[in-house]
Amino acid sequence: MIEVKRWPCRGPGRMWLMLLPLGLAGGCESSPPPPPVPEMVRFADDTAKSLARDIIDNPDIKGLDEKGVLELGGLENQSKAIPNEEFMMVQNRVQSDILRSQDILNVMFPIEDAGTMAKEFDRSQGKTTDDPLQDANAAPPPGIAKYNPENTFILRGKLFEADRDHKAAFYFRFTLIRLASRKLVFEKDYLYQPPK
Repeated sequence: MIEVKRWPCRGPGRMWLMLLPLGLAGGCESSPPPPPVPEMVRFADDTAKSLARDIIDNPDIKGLDEKGVLELGGLENQSKAIPNEEFMMVQNRVQSDILRSQDILNVMFPIEDAGTMAKEFDRSQGKTTDDPLQDANAAPPPGIAKYNPENTFILRGKLFEADRDHKAAFYFRFTLIRLASRKLVFEKDYLYQPPK
């Protein structure tokens, strides 16, 4: 019986095949191709709709005595198969859908993260920095609204891929964090379902 083993190659999303015990080397194989762009757009829309429902149905959100604040944190591409240009389109689509979701807007109002606002404020004042850590850790500048941390939630997401039998499975993982307590309110995966 020939055993097939895979080891990572140099280069994104590639594997090295070795046939054992024959010692026959294969070659690097590429990751499965990502879904077509229209399918990625559908995936982004479906994810945003499900995510909005999950946010408003969460007990921590339902228990608020006033409108909550939803800070849109980062959305990262952890997939090697999806090019950054396509990911940017998916990222913008998800964020746009969340911003336009009437379900979300009925119970929360979305805000930009503090680091981005500090950077924009500095830019508008003619100040610039090339230090990404300073940007990421920046506090809101004076005059920029601050919100009750008890009612403020940070939404973060990542896009992953898994490879089973050389078939790519893509999924988003979103986490919602309550700012005051740093409580992880929920963490959930949203799997890409190819059309039948």
